Amino acid sequence: MFYARLINHNNTRLLNICDSNLLGKTIIKEKHSIKISESYYGEKSIKKAEAEHLLKNVIISIWLVKI
Repeated sequence: MFYARLINHNNTRLLNICDSNLLGKTIIKEKHSIKISESYYGEKSIKKAEAEHLLKNVIISIWLVKI
């Protein structure tokens, strides 16, 4: 399961996706950190099939996934 936020601006579609288990957490790597906030990423809960469909229709995508 993922959470997604789709932003439309002019003729550009930006898709932000994160793993559901990362929502609400802060990731720290060396000197940098990023908070995976529910207010930003928690817009819509989606399954893998919908994520794949959305990826086919966007210009830019940003993924936050735990590897």
